[in-house]
Formats: sequence, C-alpha cells, structure tokens
Amino acid sequence: MKMDIRNFFAKKRKITSTEDDDASCSKQLPQSGEVDSAPITQSYSANKKLCNSFVSPQDSEPETVNSCSIVNEVVSESRAYIITSTSTSTLDDGENFHENDIGRWVGRSFVLTAEKRMEMLKRCWVPSETYDFAGDATHLKRKFNHSWLEMYKPWLVYSKKLKGAFCLFCVLFPPKVARGVQGSLIVRPFTKYKDIHIYCKAHVDTQWHRESSASANSFSNIKTNVQVTLQTGHEKIIEDNRNALLPIISTIVFCGTHDLPLRGKEKDDGVFQDLLQLKIKSGDEILRQHLEKGQKNAQYTSPKIQNEILNICGILIREKLVDNIRAASAFSILADESADISGKEQLAIGLRYYDQKVKNVKEVFMGFVELEKMDAQTIAAEINRFINTLNIDANKCVGQGYDGCATMAGKDGGVQKILRETYKKGLYFHCACHRLNLVVNDLNHVSEIRNCIGTVKDTINFFRESVLRQRYAPKIPLLCETRWSHKYQSISMFKKYFVQIAEGLEKLSREGNSATRKVAFQLLSAVSQTTFIFALCIIDKYNSMLQPVANILQSKTLDILRCAEHIETITTAVAEHRRSAEQGSEDLIKSAEKIATALKIDLRLPRTASRQQHRSNQPAASLSEYFRRSLYVPYLDSLSSSLEARFSRQHSPAFTLSLLHPTQIIKITVPKLQKCMEEVSDFYELEGITSEAELWRTFWINKQQQDFENIGIAELIQEADSFYPKVKIALEILLAMPYSTATIERSFSTLRRVKTWLRSTMTEDRLNGLCMLSVHREFVKSMSDSFTEGILNRFAEDPRKLLLK
Repeated sequence: MKMDIRNFFAKKRKITSTEDDDASCSKQLPQSGEVDSAPITQSYSANKKLCNSFVSPQDSEPETVNSCSIVNEVVSESRAYIITSTSTSTLDDGENFHENDIGRWVGRSFVLTAEKRMEMLKRCWVPSETYDFAGDATHLKRKFNHSWLEMYKPWLVYSKKLKGAFCLFCVLFPPKVARGVQGSLIVRPFTKYKDIHIYCKAHVDTQWHRESSASANSFSNIKTNVQVTLQTGHEKIIEDNRNALLPIISTIVFCGTHDLPLRGKEKDDGVFQDLLQLKIKSGDEILRQHLEKGQKNAQYTSPKIQNEILNICGILIREKLVDNIRAASAFSILADESADISGKEQLAIGLRYYDQKVKNVKEVFMGFVELEKMDAQTIAAEINRFINTLNIDANKCVGQGYDGCATMAGKDGGVQKILRETYKKGLYFHCACHRLNLVVNDLNHVSEIRNCIGTVKDTINFFRESVLRQRYAPKIPLLCETRWSHKYQSISMFKKYFVQIAEGLEKLSREGNSATRKVAFQLLSAVSQTTFIFALCIIDKYNSMLQPVANILQSKTLDILRCAEHIETITTAVAEHRRSAEQGSEDLIKSAEKIATALKIDLRLPRTASRQQHRSNQPAASLSEYFRRSLYVPYLDSLSSSLEARFSRQHSPAFTLSLLHPTQIIKITVPKLQKCMEEVSDFYELEGITSEAELWRTFWINKQQQDFENIGIAELIQEADSFYPKVKIALEILLAMPYSTATIERSFSTLRRVKTWLRSTMTEDRLNGLCMLSVHREFVKSMSDSFTEGILNRFAEDPRKLLLK
C-alpha cells in the first residue's frame, strides 16, 4: 500500500474537549490579536489593525450590521420551541442527541440545505434550565452556566453531543480563513468556562464573527423577503383576478334582475357584451386589461360560464330563503303547472311559511321543474325530490296548495294523496282563487248568461283584430278566463262603453268591407237583444261584487279567517238579494232601459215558443217579472249554491285552529274547546296545548275588549310569544296553511318574459337562475355587493384557469 509522504509529516490534531486544547484557545484568538495578561483593549486594537491589513478597503469599513440584527428575531425563537421539521438528513450516532444539536453540523455546514440552515437559525437546540451541565464537565473544573445563553444570545449555543459551547453563526456560516487557524467556538467546543466572558467579548469583535453574522443576516433577509414577496405576489394575483371577474358577474346579475337577454345573434353580440363594453368606456381599466390582454381561454364570458354563474345565483337565493324556512315552525307546499314557449311542461314550486324575522307570512317561489310526464306519480315524485334537495324537515309540512284538477286533487291517486304518505300533516287545500273562478264558471249553466259571455268575448275580439276597427270603439282588454281580475275588468269596461260599441258595430255594418259588414251586423243583432242587455246588467252587478274579493284572495298574507270572512260576506249579500229579488229585478230593468234609450231600441218580451224545447214560456205580465223568473232568480240560486259547495269547510283539524282567534274562543265553552284542542294535539303533535288554550281563552275574556275583529293572526303570534309557546306554534301552523296559489301563478308571467321565442332553447339551469333573479330581484338588491361576492366565492370553489382563492 502506497503512502503519501505529505500525510506522514502532517501534524495530527485531536478533536477532544480537554483543558489542554482549551488552553490553545489563547493561541487561536491571537491570530487576530493576542489575548494574554496584557490589557484586553490593547489586544483588540492590535487585532483590528492586523486583520484590516489582510482585507480589502471595502471589507475594512466598519460593519453596520449588528451581530444580532434580523437574526436576533429569527434565532430568539430557539429559546422555547417544539421541533417538527424533518427537512434534512441527520447523523445517526446511535445516541440520544437532538436533531438540531449544533454539534452535528460542526465542520459539516456545507451539506446543509437552505431549509435546514433556516431551521437551525430559528430552532437550534437549547438545553433546559434543569439540564445536567455537571455531567458533561466531569473532567473539567467548572461547568457551563445556563444564564450565559441569555447573556450572549443569539449567537452562543450549547452542544450536548460535543459537550461545549459554540458560535451558531460561525458554525452555520463558516468564515473564510485568510490567516491563522480557527479554534474554539467555531470548529471545537469551548470549555474553558473560567474565561468565557473574555473570550466571548473578544470573539464578537473578530473579523470571522462579523463575516458570519453578516452572512446569517443576509440569509435571513433573503429567505424572509422571498417568502413575503411570494405570498404578497400570490395574493395580488388573486385580488386582480377577482376584481376582473366581479364586473362580469354583476353584469350577469343585472341582466337577470331586469329580464334582459344576455346573448345575441352572434358570439360577441348581445346585451351582456354591450354592457361590458359600456363598463370599459366608463373607466373600468381592470376589466379592459382582462378582456384585451388576458388569457383568451380564461375570460369567463362564454355562454357555458354564464349558465354556471346563473345556476349559482339560483342556488344562493334558494339557500338564503331556505335558512328562513328552516327556522319556521311550519310550511306549506305550493305547486302549479304551465307549458313554456317551447312546449315543455314546467312545474312551479313555492313554499308558504311564517317568517319570524319580519313577523309576517311569506310565500316564496323556489324554482321550476321540467316534467317528462303529466301523471300524478311523476308530479308527486318531482315535488318530493325538490323538497328533499332543500333539506327541510318533512314533519313541518302542514299543507299542500294546488288547483282542483283530478291529477292534483284526486282522493285516491292524486298528487296530494301520494304526498300525504310522506308529509303526514300536509292537508290538501284547493286554491281559493280557483274555487271562486269555478263559482263564476258555474253560472254558465244559465244559458242566457253563457250566451251573453260568449257574445261579449266575440265582440271584443272583433274590434281588436284590426287597427281600423279599433277606431270605432274604446280599447277593451281581452276577456281572459285564467286571469281573473282582467276578466272582471273586461266585462265592466264593456258595460261602461256598451253604447259606443253598439254604435261602432252599426257603422261597420254599413261602411266596412263585405266580411266586416257581415260579422258586424251579426254582432249588432246579438247585442241589441233585450235578453243580452239584461244579462249584461246582471253580470256587471255581481262581477263588481266579486272583483275585490278575487283581488284579496290573491294576497300573500291572506289567512283562513280573512278568506272565510270575505266568502261569508259574499254569501250573505247574495242571500239578501235573493230575498229581495223583486226590488233587484226592478233596478236591473231601469239600468237596461237607460241603455235601450241611448241605442233607440225597445225592450220587449221574447216571443212565446210553441214547442218548449230550449226555454220555458215564463208566465209574466211585465218585463221585470219575466226576467226575474227566467234569469235573475236562477242566477242568484246558482251563485249561492256554488259558493256553499266550493267553500265548504273540509279540513276539520285546520279549521279547528281558527278557534284560537279571540272572536271565536270567547264564544266557545270550555268542554268544547278541550275536545277541539285534543284533536289538534293528536294531529299536529302539540302536547300541552289544551291547558294553554284554556289560559288563552281566559286571557282574552279578561281583556273585555269588543273590537277583536281587526286583530290579525300575526299579531296574535306576537301576543302569545312569551307565555303560550304551544298556542304560538298552533297559530304559526294556521298562518302557514295555503289558501291560494296566486304566487305560483305569477311565476308563469316571469316564465313568459324570460323564455321567449328567441330564447326558447335555454337549458333548465339557465331558466331557473334567470327566473329566480327576476322574481326575487328586490331580495337580491337588498344583499347588494355581498351577493356578488358570494357568487364569486362559490364559483372559485372549482378549479379554474385563473387563481381565485
């Protein structure tokens, strides 16, 4: 084996902690200035002069960096810490030495990664105050004192592995050796504790320590600045991206709340794109930079993104509404169906509940569901699925409000019967508005009334078909069978302008073309009949009575007591008119005579039929008596019987709750009240309501107040809030019961505005989002910027090409 001759002559050094080695410390430090019995200050000056002769003029300038500086803040954390990092490999000595013991890296700092170097600066191992320093100094005269670590921090540290003190900076960032040899505190542990203060003060002033301190300070600054810069830059990118998307989202919301079509005929055409350009021209520089210089595949203005944002809008609105519904004690389901412009069947679903925040009842539209089939099973399944997606307690459902068709109202296989299996308390309520309309339609069983309505409808259509014909008569709204208020309004206006209409028909029968003259003559002959004029007067009189009730029944805040009160008022009035039929018929004849005089026609009795197949020859001596027997009395009888049949009290548990109103409870006896409340307790699971109802009755009897009629159920709920919790819940159930589906009917008007011929291919998600924005526009405006931020946050939950969170 060959041996290098240089190794033979090399002086071998021992890396051991002995007092002899520590004695050489006085020979290590004097390389930069002797430290002996001479005054320390003189050796420091000599050290500075000697070191400055070996460095460049730039290096010889006084260091402005303190030995602590930024590193002081970093390393100060090492006095109390818990080590969790395993970012780099450590020596496996087989002994229980801490991973961040400085002794592991003496002479090996070149293998440290940047992460490990920073970890050592922050979390270098520090012995506890109870550490056994004497055990490490059995071969020494003195032991290490823990207080020295605080005195010379942050650079002085202790190594359990090498059993001595080190300079943290000089070990992690070894200085370059221009002359001399590095010794204790740098490459060997310092153990000459008798002179530690002298050596520490001398070490701080050495060029080696200043270089290492400067390197540690620069390293800490660079790492900190890079992390801060990266974090700040990341946040700035996210903020810029979000600011660029906010105007896009707000524009989509604006279009939705104002029923504006977003897309145009071309890709870059339409209201949405025009509004974005308007924002840019108004000075939105961030949006301009995003659209002009941003990624072309991440502009987020495509129809697909529009659909996604609109769907999020609908979901957020629905979630806000559902939060209020969950807080309510009860709710009811409202549903109705209509076909959209493309022929698809759309089922509109809404909910009715008592809102405890606003202290009033609310009916809210929740969305559309496209129906594949129109059978009861399909409709019931879609309603049940929709309610389940809202995550609402099914046990709180106390009512179902639909129209009266067999599919919805069937007792055996209807939607309401199927849903009762899931919603046990959900009683079916036939919409009061539909019932009142059916009452009016039942009057068509009187042939004269049916013929009169048909003639009125044909006459209105005749004038509206041509612009030229409209010059001969006032503009009258069409007689619509489904829009109840317009129906009454149309007949009322026809009666008001009947003379002008008849005169217009007479002129058109002479001046128009052949087709116009023929139809005008036929209509003129029909409206000039005495029977038509008398029937028109009857219809106008009772339509005037039914129109305000129809408008009230469409109110969102209607309750069972108000509904019953209005229907009872009409029934009483009709019965009174039936009893005084003679006087009523005389008044109608006078009204008909005024019209006949204006038209210069004579009122006369119909001819006597030889064969009575289609009408009866009523025995009468006058016009008043004839029309009273043949038309007026049958009309009143039909109206009265239809009101009683259509508005009979079918739901005993539901109507029993109305006994809690002061006007009812003070009239009922205690035994009867107990029996009724037991029925309510069993059906609605309200234990203890019987005893509370007795106290509730006593409370109102003691009031000695006569005017209980004007007290609404919402006011009673506030009265019962403190001391009658079960009564309060019962009143909320009473108020949540559906008596009209007018709110759902109104959503069909929104459907017509949103889904037009030009927008007939939109998807279901887009349709629901646009309709929710349109119907709840005031709710959206009340949330202001928070709604837009919520949309952006929900949009950012999925991975995007732009950083959004």
